Amino acid sequence: MSKIFRRDVEIFVAGALALWGFRVLMWLPSEFLAPIQNFMWFARIAGAILAGLALPLGLAIFVGNKRALGLAKIYLWLFLVIGAIDLIILVCERSILGPKALTYIGSFAPDMLVCIVLLWFLCSRRFRHEPDA
Repeated sequence: MSKIFRRDVEIFVAGALALWGFRVLMWLPSEFLAPIQNFMWFARIAGAILAGLALPLGLAIFVGNKRALGLAKIYLWLFLVIGAIDLIILVCERSILGPKALTYIGSFAPDMLVCIVLLWFLCSRRFRHEPDA
């Protein structure tokens, strides 16, 4: 049975972050075309831009930048904490969004699960470094 090396995990996380950032940035123009209905319009655009930072972060990890690994951990932790705060607020105060609250929760809860898995991959000590040649 072959072991999974640390660099293999880093490449997987880089691909997941890049895909996540690319997906968000592809949907960003549609946010500008939507009519401005309330204050949530600006929050959605700001959130999409911040989530789009995952693309350059994933590319930096892919090319082997060690500083990007630390930034990715910080980015994922911040995304997870902010998402948890949003989740608590929306569950406690459903009157903020009304009937759209569950739809909003369903849209970012899977991203929070992805954050948890990627953080586990980055912080786990189960994966060993490649042997010296």
